[in-house]
Amino acid sequence: MRRLFSLLILGALLYFAWPFLTNEKDFQNLNTEIDKLKENPELSKALETVNSGINQLIWQLNEKKEELTQDEQNLLPKVAKPELETPSEKTFTIHNIGIGDAKGDVEAQLGATKRVTMNEYGTEWHAYHENFQNFIMVSYNKDGVVNALYTNQDLVAAKNGIKYGAPKETVRQTLGEPLSEIRKGLVYYQFQKDQDYDVYNLDDSYVTVFYDKHKNNTVTAIQMVSENLNKARRAFIRRQVRI
Repeated sequence: MRRLFSLLILGALLYFAWPFLTNEKDFQNLNTEIDKLKENPELSKALETVNSGINQLIWQLNEKKEELTQDEQNLLPKVAKPELETPSEKTFTIHNIGIGDAKGDVEAQLGATKRVTMNEYGTEWHAYHENFQNFIMVSYNKDGVVNALYTNQDLVAAKNGIKYGAPKETVRQTLGEPLSEIRKGLVYYQFQKDQDYDVYNLDDSYVTVFYDKHKNNTVTAIQMVSENLNKARRAFIRRQVRI
């Protein structure tokens, strides 16, 4: 089975790389990568176990909330939704925060982080919320600058009018057709046609709009990842499998 899997990996690598192999140096580079793959039989397992951090943080948040009795949950004070400002330059902001903002400004607005966990990009998700409301996750680069954002609550503002709960058709009419694939190195990663999310390349970032199929395919969450951080994801995975 392992040998069959290795052959499939080699076949896929050759298939995607062939259009780019124009000289002997390209073939040598490909052979080097193939040798590395063969020396790392745990590659598939490592890729499967890389955790995005989003589901983990949300699960931890829900678990913490479920520790409270229903009466205790009912006693939690209701937190007012922040007044969302329409961004003038960036396409989207979450809780009035955008890619490129400083950590100091973020925490001056949101307070101290409630929980931190590693993500698949090699950085950390910092979770902020108030009594489990106004939930947002933020990633920072080494200089303390926001390079990724996520929320599954009504905290989205956009200069084009898209907001939490907007129909999928409205999103596509406003932003156009979503990406069907993303290229990383020699490989194109294609998105499934029946996916419950759309990916767009906006403002030097990849914006993923998630839809709730149980609510007529309306916007239920948004994630923004800077292009630089998205590129770092591949390097982080390679380090995890020691290529």
